[in-house]
Amino acid sequence: MREFAQTLSDFTKGLRPDTNTPRNSGYATELYNSRCGVAGLEVPPLIAYPISGSPAVSWPLPQLIKIHDLALTDTGLYFSRYAAGTLTISKVNSDYSLTSVFTKASINQRFTIADFGYYQIWAAPGLVIKRQVKDDLSGYEWTEILVNGSAPPVNCVCNFRGQLIAGLYTPAADVVGATKGNLVVWSEIGSVNPDIMFSQTYSFIDRARTIAAVNGSLTRAIYTETDDGFTSHIFDAVPPNVSIFPANGYQNCMGRYGGISYDSYLRFRNITIPVGATILSAYIRFVSNSNYTTVPVILKCYFNDVANVAAAPTTGPQVEALAQTAGVAWTISETWSVGSSYNTPDLTTDLQSIVDKSGWASGNAVMVLIRDIDPSVDQNWNKIRASRSAGYFGEENWPQLIITYTYTSTYPRTGDPMQPYKRTSGNYRTRPTSTVHRVLPLGNGVMVYCSDRIFYLKAASMPEPTFGIVEISEFGIPSTFCAEGDDKEHVFIDTFKNIWRMVEGQKPKYLGYREYIGALTGTLIISKGNPTLGDYYISNGTKTYLLTSFGLSEWFQYPTSLVWEDANKRLIGPIAVSTDVSAYMASTVFDFGVRALKTITVMEMGATGQVMTANVDYKYKVTDSAFTASRFKTASNFGAVTPIVTGTEFKFRVKGADYTKFDLDYLTVRYKYVDKRMIRGVYATDAKVLSRTGR
Repeated sequence: MREFAQTLSDFTKGLRPDTNTPRNSGYATELYNSRCGVAGLEVPPLIAYPISGSPAVSWPLPQLIKIHDLALTDTGLYFSRYAAGTLTISKVNSDYSLTSVFTKASINQRFTIADFGYYQIWAAPGLVIKRQVKDDLSGYEWTEILVNGSAPPVNCVCNFRGQLIAGLYTPAADVVGATKGNLVVWSEIGSVNPDIMFSQTYSFIDRARTIAAVNGSLTRAIYTETDDGFTSHIFDAVPPNVSIFPANGYQNCMGRYGGISYDSYLRFRNITIPVGATILSAYIRFVSNSNYTTVPVILKCYFNDVANVAAAPTTGPQVEALAQTAGVAWTISETWSVGSSYNTPDLTTDLQSIVDKSGWASGNAVMVLIRDIDPSVDQNWNKIRASRSAGYFGEENWPQLIITYTYTSTYPRTGDPMQPYKRTSGNYRTRPTSTVHRVLPLGNGVMVYCSDRIFYLKAASMPEPTFGIVEISEFGIPSTFCAEGDDKEHVFIDTFKNIWRMVEGQKPKYLGYREYIGALTGTLIISKGNPTLGDYYISNGTKTYLLTSFGLSEWFQYPTSLVWEDANKRLIGPIAVSTDVSAYMASTVFDFGVRALKTITVMEMGATGQVMTANVDYKYKVTDSAFTASRFKTASNFGAVTPIVTGTEFKFRVKGADYTKFDLDYLTVRYKYVDKRMIRGVYATDAKVLSRTGR
């Protein structure tokens, strides 16, 4: 019986791109802790994390960031993290310790950065900050750029030849002049001033425009039953007896009744009045919960004298201790009828004092206090009013704060309001999509990765300086950090979980690998590795794939972000790790081009440096639903294993206990034909594969 041999080396191209890969293709179905490189399977570079005092990795943060004018062992690297809703940006010192340089309460999101050298713009949804070199070059200044009610929160930014390009979330319905849908916004050709990057224009402007006034109005009802209520005071009690009663859906009391005085509190959220606005009118509208005839009811209305009310009080003493504005007297001299509406006096002056506070930002919450100030000594008078509250059917029955205001914009929108598919007279264009996830420079333009499509912004000079839109695909990417790269090349994951590579001046190249990426759940992050090798790490915090120019493999470290440290020629980044540091490869299916029974006699491995083990998965009949695995055997001193397995189809596995010594170049399989009925001719080597389905 003659023995034949076939050398397998295609597995060095990594994991199979598609599950429909034909037999004998040679790709791997499993490839762990090995890098696909020029010389075949190589030892991947280990990711280091020398930063001391760093927090535990909590996916998808922390984030490690390197700016071009910072060196890790010189002026420091900046490191950002979120802990309990707080953003901390720290400097990495020469001994890898951390020194906090900026702290801000913020949402749990990652930053993207537009780098202009002298300053950078750091953006995350709901928060934009500027980092600028001090005039005396002694360090850096961090400035929060507030997003007012007329500018949606920034999702992502990038720097394109001195300009700033941003992706924006859908603006709120009451934003004055806002275009519905998510936008990509860019500046006119020219420089960018980040200090005025947010204004009524929804654009980035490099010079002052004509001043224009924007008028606005809003109505805010209390949000829940816990947002309003009242306290009771028993007259002449020593010490004072103060109790709190959250509104129960039909009653919020003001005034006095039966020897008890009642003070009311009402918290209104999301007051989207921009910084610098002038209040024209403000009052609260109540709907009476019953009929009241006794007069007068002598009250006074105050605002809680803080820029943002974090939460409603939970005890009576907390209500009594709240700081108050000057207040507005309110004497109720008319009767109230059940279901009818009644307004407070104008509260403009007190609300203006809140909006003018340094901590005011659009979207803050305010609280109104209405206190009993009747000087009468007759404490048993029934001089009371009560309103309906949250929980009563219909929001129109709840207490409502009604405001009108005007806002004078130093940098108003230029030309026409931005419209879909239309360049405005101010040389701006917009592209509505469902969500803009990422914008990245590529060559002479910008790639815009959205949730439902991908397009390219191409600079144009005619008829006026602007950008044109080139549609790339009718599919998008699933989340913010599923695209990464530089101005030469991008790698992205589409909404179907396929990997693509985009090179400057070329169409996107489909790579595939949906079998592997599709199994990753949660937040996916693509991190760029060694810039000279063009490696990318794709991870969800529990599994990582390493993509090179030659193929895809799995890796045991899970990075949240990566930085190439030039001085030490290594990758550093916050990582979680798997305890499995072995390396292994499993091939696709082989039948050697002949549908006959064959016996695998020897597996010879082109590897050195450590003891290897190997086994064979086999099917004896083509109708078998699954493969049967032989036991693993240890290779001899010559790198050979004798599995002695008979079947029609086979998959081959090779393992090494130490990934740092796994350098498998090829695998030679020796086999014999047991069943020659399907082979014509004297010698088996004369059998030829005439065709292959799909080839």
